[in-house]
Amino acid sequence: MRGRTRVLTAIALVSIAALAAVVASAGTTGKIEGVVRDRQTGEPLPGVNIILEQTTLGAATDHNGHFFIINVPPGVYNVTARMIGYVTTTVRGVRVTVDLTTRVNFELEPTVVDLGREIVVEAERPLIQPEVTAKRNVYTAEMISNMPVNTVQDIMTLSSGIIQIEGYQNKIAGFDARGLDQTHVRGGRSGQIAYMIDGVYVEDAIYAGMGTQVNREAIDELTVITGAFDAEYGEAQSAVVNIVTKEGASRFSSMLEMNSGEVAGWLGSERDDLRNAHQVIGSVSGPVPLPFLRGLSFFLSGEQAYRKYAVLEYDKFTFDPTPLTDVLNNPNDPRYKQIEQQIQAGIITEAKSIDELKTKTNRYRYVGDVLRHWATGAWRKAWSLEEDWGLDHVPGTRDSLEGDGISELIRWDDKAGWRAFGFYTNWDITGKLTWRLSPSLKLLLPFSFNERRFRNYDFWYTFAEKGRHIVTDRTERQGIFLTHQISPRMFYEIRASRFWKYRKYRVYGINDHELTPGHADLFQQFIPNADFGPQEYPSPTTHGGFYDDLVFVRYDTLPDGRIKHVYYGSPTQYWTRNYQQTWQLQGSMTWQIHRNHQVKMGFDYKRHDLWFLEIQHPYIANPYPEYYYTHPIEASAYIQDKMEFQSFIVNAGLRWDFADSKGRAWRDWSDPTSGVVQGKKKWQLSPRLGIGYPITDKSTFHFAYGHFFQVPDYRDLYTNQTLNLNSPLPLFGWANMDAARTIQYEIGVDQQFGEDWKLSVAAWAKENNGDPGSYRLTGFDPDSLGLYSYSIITNSDFGSSRGLDIGLHKRLSHYYFLDIEYTWSVAKANKYYSWAGYWEGDTEESHPKREYLMPWDRTHVIDAAVGFALPPGGGPRVLGLRPLQNMTYQFIVRAGSGYPYTPTVGGQALEPNTARRPWMFTIDAVVRKDFLVGRSLRVGMLARVYNLLDRKNVLEVYSETGSPTDPGPYMSRTATSTYYDRPHHFGSRRFIDLGLRIEFR
Repeated sequence: MRGRTRVLTAIALVSIAALAAVVASAGTTGKIEGVVRDRQTGEPLPGVNIILEQTTLGAATDHNGHFFIINVPPGVYNVTARMIGYVTTTVRGVRVTVDLTTRVNFELEPTVVDLGREIVVEAERPLIQPEVTAKRNVYTAEMISNMPVNTVQDIMTLSSGIIQIEGYQNKIAGFDARGLDQTHVRGGRSGQIAYMIDGVYVEDAIYAGMGTQVNREAIDELTVITGAFDAEYGEAQSAVVNIVTKEGASRFSSMLEMNSGEVAGWLGSERDDLRNAHQVIGSVSGPVPLPFLRGLSFFLSGEQAYRKYAVLEYDKFTFDPTPLTDVLNNPNDPRYKQIEQQIQAGIITEAKSIDELKTKTNRYRYVGDVLRHWATGAWRKAWSLEEDWGLDHVPGTRDSLEGDGISELIRWDDKAGWRAFGFYTNWDITGKLTWRLSPSLKLLLPFSFNERRFRNYDFWYTFAEKGRHIVTDRTERQGIFLTHQISPRMFYEIRASRFWKYRKYRVYGINDHELTPGHADLFQQFIPNADFGPQEYPSPTTHGGFYDDLVFVRYDTLPDGRIKHVYYGSPTQYWTRNYQQTWQLQGSMTWQIHRNHQVKMGFDYKRHDLWFLEIQHPYIANPYPEYYYTHPIEASAYIQDKMEFQSFIVNAGLRWDFADSKGRAWRDWSDPTSGVVQGKKKWQLSPRLGIGYPITDKSTFHFAYGHFFQVPDYRDLYTNQTLNLNSPLPLFGWANMDAARTIQYEIGVDQQFGEDWKLSVAAWAKENNGDPGSYRLTGFDPDSLGLYSYSIITNSDFGSSRGLDIGLHKRLSHYYFLDIEYTWSVAKANKYYSWAGYWEGDTEESHPKREYLMPWDRTHVIDAAVGFALPPGGGPRVLGLRPLQNMTYQFIVRAGSGYPYTPTVGGQALEPNTARRPWMFTIDAVVRKDFLVGRSLRVGMLARVYNLLDRKNVLEVYSETGSPTDPGPYMSRTATSTYYDRPHHFGSRRFIDLGLRIEFR
């Protein structure tokens, strides 16, 4: 075994050395190939010049009339064929897609005399692409501009098999509060997706997921690969999202779009008025007008957006300040009869009659539809604390600190209907400088800046919203990319990049950069009970309000012994500062050896700088601090061959992945006395294979198989790097943890019908092993530790999923297009997240050894898009005009099974996820009308409508009843309606954005 390991290691090192002249990157270009023939004889024509208009790219046909053009950026091109003695022919509208081959064939018409005539043909994109050996969806800039989408995640979820979790209680604990998206692909866990912008990985190294945002105007093409992807793609077990941003063009163009929900609010929509949404997005592109910088062009886009985080509709019940005596002495009051019925039904248990109740009126208040005793917890939920902001200590005033004078109880459930919560802002600048130094040499300088700030919604803080923390998430991205076309058959890319991400959670009520009054601890480790000068580290105390976490902390002691308090931002769960910086060197070399073989090889090197400081539950006496500063390294190398023959196509590749966490860990994770070592290095060889077989010119078969390797989230590797067993309920990451591994299979058939329709069927399966999971260990050390107990994260979890995709596609013709995708799938695993065993108190013995249905499993999912487009001169004529010309309509329809949940009976949970919520159904729509002003100006009016039918889709239910509104008899009798009035149990309702778009080209 040891000899075999040395051999494999040597092979990997030799591969890296062989590739050292280049550096690796994911695909950002495509290829055009075809054959040129004489129209009259059908014979191939050698020596024909093939030119991509408005570029420096081109080729000449060989003796078989065949040509290819590699290194073509994604986009739409006009391709021209020229040869003496033949009429020049141009094919317009040729779409090039990343990693794929676009076929363009020419039939040239002979001519004796050059009359300057030119034949122009409109390109038609083929429906059948034999080289696509795994499921992929491609979204172009033109498609995205007409969709009801705003983010990359919105676009991704248009692909079948992708589930983005909605409802904050459905998400993994802490994800919504931290602003982390939870997206699952083909039954896999969240965080198993690789995100790339211009071929560079832009992931959140600490928590996984996409590390930044990109405004939709900057996207030239977005590709989602959910099947077994090629060897050039790594760091993923479920999917790859590859975004290519726009480049500067040879002509000036600009765009400005303004959208607002306030217009609908002005027209009477209360929910849109409360949502207060607005967005400004724009771009400018063109050559740099400096004679000494010839060939230099630029693209710059930006976005500013604001909205409320959540707008929810509450029930009609509110606090009623009417004295109870007035109600009980008036039998004509409708509440009199209601109270009488509640006494008879046993809801009110403290009195057996209204007469007896009259003797206790000073202890009761009417809340919602139930009368409650003031001392019960349920009644206190109808009140809130009004914090003592002044702290002037004047006796007799509200803030005098006499008795419980630091606060007073006030009513809070005083509004029915729609309410808005929190906020969300997004700033984004994305750009790229393109310098064509020569016809064969191009330099790219991409850059971006993004900042998100938000305060999220949480039901438990509905009436204490100011206590929620504010999240700031800021990213920067810069790169230097060089592309050199050595010959028509070979080019290489060299890419150096930096990705920086900063995240903080601000605790309300104290200085932004401080955890405790007077102590700025940025870039310092948490030290409990430290002396920070005149103030002692504050010791939390709990005030008995309606919610225990509405707390104050000791700030000073007055001379008379009374304690002075400062509002601490209480309900927030986290105080966090962290940053991550990734330096990446990557690239690729592509060699079209001959017509049948295109070889691509490369490698990738990344160094992370991770600085993390977080204190969970900062309001308790013994919070949960976490601190580390580490520099892990990742590297990879690959080689792949695309073999394109007339009867079959093969994508074969081999990938080598390496990771060095550089973390600290016990030598034996089950023995804290085994000594501390540095985390071990990990590597794997992963074969990838895809086969495409054209059955006919209108049908194709494909098969894909691959092994996939992914380093665990660094949060799981580095948790509790101090290895402190004395913290409460300690949890430890294990830096020696292996990488998670997945094996994927896919088999499918595509069949074209007529000229415009295609049916696709694909079956797939995945097996996950070595996923991070946690459970508790207990032991005894007679020498030093004594009895100890802790939880550890190791490779203890596993899962599997399988499914069937069926798609029906009609390309745009006769003014409409249609895409319908249906997915049947089953997703199972022993646990849903790496920390789940820790939260649920698993031990090594009780940690599940079999698979259960996962919370994100949706057995049936249907995604459909239907669009109508009327070009200039289209539509019916009315009074000599065509009012519907230049109009587009697009509808996105989503339907599917509801999320599963674990039912309970009498407070006891049954088997996990054996019940299911109701089906969900949503229609989003876009309507756009353009007006052409001259040849260069286009003005458009838009309406984007989300949840067109205003359907109340059920996201969450009460486990006892399976209902989103009925908690069951126990809670109904012990809590007010305010407590179980939870509109977040339903999905987002209907909202309308109206916009104006101006384009200059």
